[in-house]
Amino acid sequence: MPAGPDARAIPFLLLALSGTVPRALPFATRPAGVRGPFARELAASLLATSPTGAAIDDDGEGVAMWDPETQTYAGGVVPSRDAAASIDDLLAENGGRLRIFGYGSLCWHPGSEGVLSLAGRKTQQGEEGRPMVTTAPGRAVGYRRCWAQRSADHRGTPSFNGIVCTLLSDGEVRRLKGGDPTHEKHPVSATEGLIYTVDPSLANRCLSELDFREKGGYARDVIDVVEDGTGETVRALLYRGTPDNPAFWRRALLDMPLAAAVMSVAEGPSGRNDAYLLSLDEFLTAHGRSGGSDGGPNHSGDDATGELARMVGSLQTDFRPYFLFGAGSNEHGQLLLDGVPDEDNGARPTKEAHEVSEVLLVTPRDGREEDKGNEPISLHAGGGHSALLTGGGKLHLWGWNGAGQL
Repeated sequence: MPAGPDARAIPFLLLALSGTVPRALPFATRPAGVRGPFARELAASLLATSPTGAAIDDDGEGVAMWDPETQTYAGGVVPSRDAAASIDDLLAENGGRLRIFGYGSLCWHPGSEGVLSLAGRKTQQGEEGRPMVTTAPGRAVGYRRCWAQRSADHRGTPSFNGIVCTLLSDGEVRRLKGGDPTHEKHPVSATEGLIYTVDPSLANRCLSELDFREKGGYARDVIDVVEDGTGETVRALLYRGTPDNPAFWRRALLDMPLAAAVMSVAEGPSGRNDAYLLSLDEFLTAHGRSGGSDGGPNHSGDDATGELARMVGSLQTDFRPYFLFGAGSNEHGQLLLDGVPDEDNGARPTKEAHEVSEVLLVTPRDGREEDKGNEPISLHAGGGHSALLTGGGKLHLWGWNGAGQL
């Protein structure tokens, strides 16, 4: 008979919330269901390990300050990734016109107001009779679309973050997943998106609007993009959240079921998180996911959006997610982290959580049951097992099952 669990590594679990009606961020500084002095200690420890406000030089145009309360850059002043890639140089390359590469919400929602909402309007004419704003499909070569950016101001709130996408280089993704970022045998990604071209008279106004829109951890960057129709490579501005930004969430990148569960319930000032995901999935379906139309070899820069959309749909119809906290041994799956890569090495499964970690419990949804009665009321942790009891009397058990005890 296999040896029992090590009593010195007994896990502890904290009740956070049910995934039905989110009332608090499952992995924030104030988890619901945790009360008293320990709650204050937990909040302080989580806050201490989270990125907080720090000045970031912004190429002489201001200082980007991260506000931990709103979880955005204060005043919509965002940092720039590359000081050498100035906006003036970018404008000069294109006769004063501003090129912007959109790979997330800009693919399907330029906004109901503002400069980019003028895209395609023939009544708005700029220089030489051109429309003030035009769009063309294009792709970012060497970059991947990744769902790893927390959203506290659009598709979530400061107390329950949503998850939106960012654009990472192939090397950044390999490094985050525990691989060699310089390995030459990996195929080069090509991520499909939309290239906006803005009339010179509207460039500065457009930048101000986008800075405010993307203040949730994104920074200005300039990269090469390829126009699908012509195959021409051009330079364009984009906003992306790199792994060192305060809202980056590596766990979401490594753990798709957790990301999908969050997106299935999160909602913010700009709407539901699942609507963001599904709208982008529809755009990619309509434009093709291959990443180009020039006939050359390429590798899709997005192998997650479609799968996440399917997972979210399944969670909303067939399953019920519960968001918990836990720490300690996961030797027998007590923390439900068996399929979750280790935080220190993305290529290695998690055997033990030395700090409070996010725990996702997913249970089958009975089509006849109401939400009432499925709220968790108590959580229990033993040497090799964990249990959750709901208000309706259901007991969910998981953990060590070497002798069929579950």
